[in-house]
Amino acid sequence: MFRSASLLTAFLLLASAAFAHEGHGDPAHQHGATHYVINPSHAVPIGLTATAVVGLGLALRRSMQRVQPLDKR
Repeated sequence: MFRSASLLTAFLLLASAAFAHEGHGDPAHQHGATHYVINPSHAVPIGLTATAVVGLGLALRRSMQRVQPLDKR
């Protein structure tokens, strides 16, 4: 399970690099941080990655809570 989740995360992170578009490197198209928040080419992958990271964190937390030590001394 962990291996599959790790591979999925890696693929999601690497796939976001494929969404290149005009405007990078051209001073006329630079809008600072708002460019990354407003532009769907950046906002969607960032949102999906954040959702995946939170989901994986919650899944790992649940799985760790299920594992109880045999002796609680």
